[in-house]
Amino acid sequence: MRGGRPPVYRTYNFAVGFDPSQPIVSVLEKVLDQAGAEGIPGNFKVVAIGDGYGIIPAEGSPLDRPISFPSAERTADATFQIIFNAATAASGHKVSGPSGIANNMFFQAVATIGAEGEPARDVIVRLLNDMRWRSRRRIRPF
Repeated sequence: MRGGRPPVYRTYNFAVGFDPSQPIVSVLEKVLDQAGAEGIPGNFKVVAIGDGYGIIPAEGSPLDRPISFPSAERTADATFQIIFNAATAASGHKVSGPSGIANNMFFQAVATIGAEGEPARDVIVRLLNDMRWRSRRRIRPF
C-alpha cells in the first residue's frame, strides 16, 4: 500500500427486505447510506456512467475533468496511459490505473478512440466498450 488508508471492503446483505422491483440506483444509495451509518469516511454519490452506474466522490474526481486527445488505434494500455496523463494534467491530481493481470489484458487489446472535451470517466467507459483483441496469425507447421 502506498500511503493513505487501506481500502475498506464491506459486504452488504440486501436479501432481507430487498425489493427486486426497486431501481438499482436505490440499492446503490442504500449501500452509501449504510456505509455512512457505519462511519466509513467520505461523501459519495451514485452517477450514471455509460449504460451502468458508479459510486464516485461527491466532491468531484479527476475523472470528471474534460480531456482531449486525437483518435488513433492503440493498445488499450497505451490509451489508458493517455487518458490518465490527460486527467492528471487537467486536474492537477495524479491519476494512475490498472496493473498486474489486468494490465496484461490491456496490452493484448486494441481500440480506436479519441476524445474531444469529454469527461475522462466517459472516455474510459467508451474505451472498455470498444476494446477488441488483436488478430493473431496462426503459424502452421509444414
